[in-house]
Amino acid sequence: MPVKGILGTPIPPKVEDTNVINYEQMKIDNYDLLVLPGGAKAMEYLRQETVVLEFIKDFDNQNKKIGCICHGAQLLISAKVINKRKITGYYSIKDDIINAGAEYINKPVVIDKNIITSPHYKYMGPWMKEVLSNKAF
Repeated sequence: MPVKGILGTPIPPKVEDTNVINYEQMKIDNYDLLVLPGGAKAMEYLRQETVVLEFIKDFDNQNKKIGCICHGAQLLISAKVINKRKITGYYSIKDDIINAGAEYINKPVVIDKNIITSPHYKYMGPWMKEVLSNKAF
């Protein structure tokens, strides 16, 4: 099923979407890692999906690993999982992170319990190394 790009251009899928599931079909037991990507506009829309926010909250409650980069922190904020935690995110949402009760840390990678955050894609290597590590939480 094609989607539309930012300018309304249809973008056809590159692969058969037989394995695509909708939000309601997501089951936490099927995943060991949750990666929240960046993208300011995408996060503005995605954070309005209650089922996604509940999934993130439940993932965190089960102490499963969450990797989050850039504006993905907006999902952590909306899922209400960062209070009294140390995280980072894109500099323009620093106040949002602080107002949500977290301590904003200006570093390439910040680890607090099961959540691994990075503020920018330029730190993708060190962030992904930590996200993919076998460290237990």
